[in-house]
Amino acid sequence: MKRKHLPLILALIVLTITFVFVSIKKDKPTATTIDVAQTEKTAIMEKKATAEKVTVVEKATVVEKKTIEEKPQPAPNDDVPTFMYYIDKDNMKVVYWSQLDNTEETDDSYKMQQSVQANAQKYTKMIIDNKVVDVKFLKEELKDNDGYDLNTGMVSNNLSMLSGLTYGIADDNIQLKSRSFGTMYPLVTEDFINNHQLLPIKSNKWKEEDNDVPFSNEVVGYLENEYGMKCKRSHIVCQVEGGFTFGILQFEVKDEKVLALKVLVDEDKIYSLPDEGHYYEGESTWNVDDCGVYLPFDIINVFDGPEGIVICFEKCAPESYTTGIMSLKDGKLVEQIQGMYYVLVN
Repeated sequence: MKRKHLPLILALIVLTITFVFVSIKKDKPTATTIDVAQTEKTAIMEKKATAEKVTVVEKATVVEKKTIEEKPQPAPNDDVPTFMYYIDKDNMKVVYWSQLDNTEETDDSYKMQQSVQANAQKYTKMIIDNKVVDVKFLKEELKDNDGYDLNTGMVSNNLSMLSGLTYGIADDNIQLKSRSFGTMYPLVTEDFINNHQLLPIKSNKWKEEDNDVPFSNEVVGYLENEYGMKCKRSHIVCQVEGGFTFGILQFEVKDEKVLALKVLVDEDKIYSLPDEGHYYEGESTWNVDDCGVYLPFDIINVFDGPEGIVICFEKCAPESYTTGIMSLKDGKLVEQIQGMYYVLVN
C-alpha cells in the first residue's frame, strides 16, 4: 500500500518545489529592472539635490541683495555744513578736497567728504549773502572730456578743471550776484536749516594790519596772562547778534615761539584756539608770503542750534584757501578744518 502511493507522493513534492522556485524567480527583479529602478532613484535624488541647491543659491542671492540694498549710506552730519564754491548761477560746485581713492585717509575731513558725496541730493540749501537759497544737485564730475582726472584739493575760476559735485539754482528766477573770483558759501541739508537759526553778523573788513579793529584791553590782558606772551596785535573779525564777538590775536615772538589765537568772546567769557606758526629767518609765519602777519579768518555765517553755535569760516592766503567749522564743545572753542585748497592761477 505504501509502495503503491510512493510515486504519487514524489510527484507532489516535485510540483511543490517547482511552484516555490517559480514564485521566487517571478518576484525577484531582473538585472534590467534593477538598473532602471536605480537610475530612476538616482535621478530623483539628483533632482531633489539640484532643487535644494537652487533654493540655497536663491536664498543666498536674496540675502546678498537685501544686504546691499539695506546697507546704510553715510548720513550727512546735521551739525557740520559743507561749502559751495560759487562764481555765478551757472558755476557752482562742492570742490573735493581729498582724493576719493585714498584709503589711508581716516580723519574727520575725509569722512565728511565721503558723507557729502553719498548724500549730494540732500544738500539743498545754500546760504549766500545771509539768505537761504534752494539749490539742486546736478551731477558729479571726476574726469574731463578726454578721460583724465580732474584736480582735487584746488580752487580756480575754471570749475571745469575741478573735481566735485555740481549744483544749480532750483528757481531760475532768483537773481544772484556774480563773483569776480570764486567764494565759498555754506551748503546744508533741510534738516539743518529746520534745526538751526541763522544769526545776523556785522563784519569788519580787513585789508592789512593798519586797519585792525582791536579787542578791548580786558580781553587782551586776559589772553596775555593765560599764555604768558605779549600781544603784538588783535583784530575783531565780526560781531554776531546774541553778544558773540570773533577775532584773532597775534603774539610777539618769544624764544622763537610763534603763536596766534582765534578768539571768541561771549559776554564775560573768553575762549581761544591756539594756532602755532613757524620762526623763519627772524620772522614769524603761518602762510606762504604772509610777511609775518597772522591773516584773519572770515566768518561766513553763524548758526544757533540745539548744541550751541556753529561757525562757518574761511581763510584766504596768497596761495591757499581753507574752510572749516568752529563750535563750543565742553567749554572749549574747537574747530574742524574741512577743506584745504591750493589756489590755481588762471
